[in-house]
Amino acid sequence: MYVVRAGRLEAVGVVIGEFRRGDALGELALLTGSPRSASVRATRATEVIAVCRAGFTALLHGSPGTTPTW
Repeated sequence: MYVVRAGRLEAVGVVIGEFRRGDALGELALLTGSPRSASVRATRATEVIAVCRAGFTALLHGSPGTTPTW
């Protein structure tokens, strides 16, 4: 899964939508283990935060205020 830290992405093919700062994408693939359903491209300089499955699981099972190691 990725979270847009800065910039802008759009889903390609038929434009499904835009992703901006704070938006998450790829969460369905992370949760189900299935392949991604769309591809994205940057429409301007973009910075994303990658969240791996182990980090996401640790976040779900952690205590509030705990900082996971991505």
